[in-house]
Amino acid sequence: GWAMVVVVDDRVKYTKSDTVKNSTSNRMEMTAFLTALQYTDEPVTIVTDSNYVVQGYNNWSHNWKKKNWKKSDGKEILNKDLWEAIDAARRDNVTVRWTKGHSKAGTREARYNELVDSLTRNYI
Repeated sequence: GWAMVVVVDDRVKYTKSDTVKNSTSNRMEMTAFLTALQYTDEPVTIVTDSNYVVQGYNNWSHNWKKKNWKKSDGKEILNKDLWEAIDAARRDNVTVRWTKGHSKAGTREARYNELVDSLTRNYI
């Protein structure tokens, strides 16, 4: 499953979660991220525990797009359909940051990451 939470002024404003059968964890992380991107046009910071999503959005996708969504070895990237959708939803007023997943460190980010994880357990 995948999930996202919208937090404004340290309060949960909105949650959304779902599942896709026979999928991968990367596709679920990407789906949650795409849903978050599409939630608002306002400036936003998206925090995820997926390094794949953070690196893909912040770094790799620029070159993939220039190379027609191919890796340096010429092979098509994995999850091309979702990366194209994420690229189409890209905005200048979005900041994407990584947080450690499954951490009970007591930080604000850890608390909301645990909430997201608990929402995905509805689909296990």
